[in-house]
Amino acid sequence: MITHTDLRADLDMVGEFLDSWFARTKGFINICSELSWAGRCFYYTDDALGYVRQLDRCGAKGVYARVTTLSRSLPKGERGGEADTHEVPGLWFDIDTGTEGHQPTRLPLPATVAEGLALYRSSGLPEPTRVHHTGGGLHLYLQFDRPDALSGLNELQEMRTISATAQAILARYFEQQGKHYGSGVGDLARVLRLPGTVNRKTDNARMCRTVENDNSAWGAETIRSAVHDLGRDLIPAIAERNRPRSSAWGDHGWEQTERLMHQDDVLTVLSEVCPFAAVLEPLGWTLVHVDQDGVEFWKRPGYSSSEYSAKAYVKQAPVLVVWSEEAGLPTGPGQKLTVGRLLAQLWCEGDLKAVVKCLVAAARHDYFAPEWARELPDEVLDELARRSVHTNRTTETAEEGQR
Repeated sequence: MITHTDLRADLDMVGEFLDSWFARTKGFINICSELSWAGRCFYYTDDALGYVRQLDRCGAKGVYARVTTLSRSLPKGERGGEADTHEVPGLWFDIDTGTEGHQPTRLPLPATVAEGLALYRSSGLPEPTRVHHTGGGLHLYLQFDRPDALSGLNELQEMRTISATAQAILARYFEQQGKHYGSGVGDLARVLRLPGTVNRKTDNARMCRTVENDNSAWGAETIRSAVHDLGRDLIPAIAERNRPRSSAWGDHGWEQTERLMHQDDVLTVLSEVCPFAAVLEPLGWTLVHVDQDGVEFWKRPGYSSSEYSAKAYVKQAPVLVVWSEEAGLPTGPGQKLTVGRLLAQLWCEGDLKAVVKCLVAAARHDYFAPEWARELPDEVLDELARRSVHTNRTTETAEEGQR
């Protein structure tokens, strides 16, 4: 078994990918890892490469690049959403293979990368211009000859629909072949593991590497046509799901919805239906064990000699107490983090009001909702939507009675 210290990043391979994928793009490149999902933004690939080197030396389990460029350099600690997208260099697919480092799925994953690649190539989708072996599967890229610039909500919605439809096409084909494909990777704020970096997700460190690259590119309209032809029956439902507003919220605007649904209501929903696992696991935290009193013991990502980094007390009002100063969160028994306060510390510099705005937007399927909010469990966002509609109707009835 290769240990975490035996492998180091191949910066030439990383640089080749960054220079190739972002060659014709405008905007900022975002590099991140589980050590900081917000990461940093760079205008020049050489500067981005220096940050990759730094993360590798810190022993990051994975180093990732956002697949689209950002329209602005984000403030420290802010992880951009789809609405921050400036240009889209192409489409991408993320095929998990084997079992190492993967959660169980209803259908089996392709057993090998060869099987995964063969399944993609028989799906009818265009031939990939790049193929990366991630150490746990494959990343396939369909690069456009000219990046698709997003200048407004219409362009954003169209590209979201094209990307999501391409993912759904592959997921449907995999299922027809009795295999699993996780299609939830088509969002425009997606980050993918960089070729030339080390996959330290498990104790068996593996290299992520480029295995095919013919330096070609597809016309964007050719890709669109292929996706439309293969996914004609899928597009209406996907386009409806990608609308900026959910009809469940009626015609209430942002400010009115925020006013009608009090901050405490949002935080109560989080405490009632959002487990700490929904927040911690996507960031690389591991649930070590649960004791007889129901206390959850969590371990932070990255190297740690301690058995656990935080305890979650979930029997009554759920709170998390962090003990590891390396976790980047308030520590000690005097710092009891509810789910809402945890989200505020992770994503909004401690601002609970900002968390509420993000959650309201996510429940409304608003384009401007950040990715971390949109990826919370459906039951959380559905409950927020349900309670908001109820609050709206109650308020409207009271106002009518006063007329």
